[in-house]
Amino acid sequence: YCQSKQIIDHRDTWAKNRERFFLKDSKNRKFLEEVENSIVFVTLDEEEYGCGSEEITKFQQNMLTGNGMNRWADKSMNFVIDKSGCAGGNSEHSI
Repeated sequence: YCQSKQIIDHRDTWAKNRERFFLKDSKNRKFLEEVENSIVFVTLDEEEYGCGSEEITKFQQNMLTGNGMNRWADKSMNFVIDKSGCAGGNSEHSI
């Protein structure tokens, strides 16, 4: 789900896109293997979310979803660091 474009990628479409853009492309397949075999995923965001009490809701939302394209939801641990050094993260609860 991408907030900015309101796109929902259904599971069958997701599987076709995974094969087309990752598994059939040798360079992307290599990067996908690196991500899938890693222990954690670290995102260095160019945005600045702010960690103050006024910005906490925006900060929390961005730790979970980012812009809808820059988080790896299937990874058990995700750490996110914004432009100012404010950091947070999320984890997959089912591990």
